[in-house]
Amino acid sequence: MPVLKFVARLRDHLRLSNRLDALATTVSQRVRQELPKSVASMPRAEARGYIRARSTPIVREALQSLAGDHRSLSRNALDRYSTELNDRVTKLVLDEVVKARTWYNTRRAA
Repeated sequence: MPVLKFVARLRDHLRLSNRLDALATTVSQRVRQELPKSVASMPRAEARGYIRARSTPIVREALQSLAGDHRSLSRNALDRYSTELNDRVTKLVLDEVVKARTWYNTRRAA
């Protein structure tokens, strides 16, 4: 029986890790839509913390919806995936914010 549990956990880990990239893209779009425009004017470190704080509940909600499909995963594993996904989402959204800030802040010749 322990071998079957191990195989089920391994299968669930592989399935979930394969879905993290697509999930990160989806969640980052949702987080980006919910951010106020004032984030673009924040310093990079402050914006990163703000984005991370805003994305945490959205990431947990997204992972909870997937957790039903992967019942053999432990709470520890889901916490690790939540942290990893939150890091990915924060990086994606922060890169978009910095890119938008650079575009808005460029000076133009008169």
